[in-house]
Amino acid sequence: MMMMMVMIMMMKLRYSSIDDDDDDDDDDDDDDDDDDDDDDDVDDEVKIFVVICMKKIMTHIFRCRKVLKVISTVTLLSL
Repeated sequence: MMMMMVMIMMMKLRYSSIDDDDDDDDDDDDDDDDDDDDDDDVDDEVKIFVVICMKKIMTHIFRCRKVLKVISTVTLLSL
């Protein structure tokens, strides 16, 4: 479940960066700087969320590896 959330957030980041590149090509001289700031804030929040999720996932994987290593060592010693 957690991995699926991370994948969704990463896809949002990927596509939001593509959308930002497309917006730069427009030749509009409107003063819509406030909207751009809001988008940047949301992007930063999503990036922070993804980093936190990845840290939790990596911690879990590391713990599982340690447990598997102990189990394999005990199994080898018992043979």
